[in-house]
Order: sequence, then C-alpha cells, then structure tokens
Amino acid sequence: MDTDDDAIVDFFNNWIHNLVIKYGTDSIWIDTMRNIRKDFWLAFVVAANVFSIGEVLDGDMNYVSPYTRVMDSVLDYPTYYPLYRAFNTTSGNLSELADTVKAVQSSYRLGEFMTTSFLKNQDNPRFQSTQTDQAMRDTSSSDSKDLTRTLRAAREECDNLALHPGWHPDTVLWSRAGVHRGQRSVQPRGPLAIWIRGGQAACHARPPSSQYLNTSLKFRFVSQNTLVISKPPMLTLLTNGGSVSTPSWSIPDVGYVGGSELIDVLSCDTMKAD
Repeated sequence: MDTDDDAIVDFFNNWIHNLVIKYGTDSIWIDTMRNIRKDFWLAFVVAANVFSIGEVLDGDMNYVSPYTRVMDSVLDYPTYYPLYRAFNTTSGNLSELADTVKAVQSSYRLGEFMTTSFLKNQDNPRFQSTQTDQAMRDTSSSDSKDLTRTLRAAREECDNLALHPGWHPDTVLWSRAGVHRGQRSVQPRGPLAIWIRGGQAACHARPPSSQYLNTSLKFRFVSQNTLVISKPPMLTLLTNGGSVSTPSWSIPDVGYVGGSELIDVLSCDTMKAD
C-alpha cells in the first residue's frame, strides 16, 4: 500500500472519518503504527477527530518520543520495561523506573499526561504469570504516573496466563474467574480487581482541581526498593519488597499542613501530618 500516494491517503482519511461517525466511537487504537511513515498519521488523526492511541513497540524513549508529535497518546513501552523489571522480583530497581519516568516527562510532547501506561497487553505475557506475590501484583498496578492507563481483558482476575504454545493473550476468557458468557457486565471479584477499584475510587474522590490534572508528579524519595511519589493532594508510597517485607519510607515535606488528616485509600485508616 503506497501511503505516499495522495489518493490512497485521502481514501484512508475518509474511511476513518466515516467509521468513527458510523459507530460513534470515542477513541481509536492504532496497532503497529511504526510501520507507516510518521507524517501520514497527522491527517489521519485529524480526520478521525477522536482521541488516538498508537502502538510503537520499542523500549527506546528517543525512538518513541517523535510519535507523540503525531498521536494523542502512545503505549508507554519505554516505561513498561523498567516497570516490569522493578516489580517482577524483590531485587528489582525502583530507581531505574523513577529515572525513566522523569526522562519521559521531559521528552514526550505532553510529558506523561497523555501517555498510555500498561503492565500487560496482547504482545506480552501477563505479569501474574511470572510474579506470584499478591503484594507485588497489587503494587505494580498502582497509579504512579501522569497518564492514561489500560487494563487488558481479565488482567484483574486471571493469575497465570502466559505466552506459551496453545495460548494466545487474546483468547476468549469467558467462564474463567467468574466471567460467564452472555453477561453484559461483570464485576470482577479477584484481589487485584478490589485493589484497582480502590485506587480508582480514590482518584474520583479527590477534590476536583485543574491543578491536579495539570501538575506533574514528583518523586520525593527514591531508593532501589522504595518510592515516595507526590501529586497533590495524593501521596503514593511504593515498595517492591513483597508481602514478607516490612518497608519504611523517608518522607520529606510534601506540602501537607501540620495536623491535616490523611486517609489511606485502601484501608481507610487515618493519620495526622506532622
């Protein structure tokens, strides 16, 4: 397909424009977009006139970054790999993850605000297939960046699905983990589903503020095994020590007024700021 031919370019622009109108979709996902010249996508995205996500399967930030100039969002592969390494073992390095996020914030067109984060998609083994510690599974799913997040089908329920002969990540998952054929909506019941719902509820419960949406998160403390992440009014404490660890964090002044009540969004425990 000669995507340098104006007639072919016009055909695809008209096609995506009409497709979006016909089905009323609010976004488009473009797979393997790196296989077509970058400037082709500029008019294509304009013609679609909805939010666009492009897949550029490469861990090199310098390679992926130019695609953020022609697409609303890209799958954040440059951060995926250090995220996976950070939580796949207790010897993972959270410092590498923090350094990558900071580099991406300054490299991508919109920083991390419109980047699409993931820990599993159709081209990668499910994280649960290599990490059995539930605490590590939960922590790796925390909102620790300024971005759009994707959750692959049934990630919140299926624990041990990997890439191997006879299994494809897009295999229909009906009848697994309480998901039944014919149901229009499913309320996942697994521990990771509960964790994810708690985190999302906290984001919805925070006081509405454009400042929250437009302020980049900051790493207030970083070590190999712990992170302190601030995105006011939210504060996130992460560790890759797993369920048997007893972590501690060195928390600097992050702007809370002394005596302010803080709520743990998962346990609902309260504490006071110094």
